[in-house]
Amino acid sequence: MNGADRLAGMAVILGVGLAIGTAIGAVILRAAVSLYNRFVGGANSPSSVKEPSFGSAFLISFVTNLVNWIVGFGIGVVIGVLGIATRSRPLNTMLLAQFISMPVSVIVMSCMLSMLLPAKFGRAFGVSCCYLLVCVVILVVVFLITMMSSGLFFR
Repeated sequence: MNGADRLAGMAVILGVGLAIGTAIGAVILRAAVSLYNRFVGGANSPSSVKEPSFGSAFLISFVTNLVNWIVGFGIGVVIGVLGIATRSRPLNTMLLAQFISMPVSVIVMSCMLSMLLPAKFGRAFGVSCCYLLVCVVILVVVFLITMMSSGLFFR
């Protein structure tokens, strides 16, 4: 197998991973909008956000992830250059970049949702917070299932 074949194989795997990740993000986005609407009094409440179709949620998820990747890359480059200039440890520099990227990511997602959903920024921020909440719940469930199946909790 030559280098071009490996590169093509990697591109296919990345493309499939991107499609699956974006589809999962779309499902989580729809769940986040539904959760947000429950918090504000239901889908017919004046403060509610219209739940997007799966196709719209897929597009919103893809564009939001793309913009977040670009912004996160920029933050990583700036923090990396500052880390090199100050001779910081690479792990500290990476953790700082992640620490800065998280709130920026929520703001970027809120801006993208306010443009693409469409919703006012405050409502989009609420949906972004619900999105994070759903992600945390999913991560905790996956963690618990993994720990239980590995026998670390029950021996």
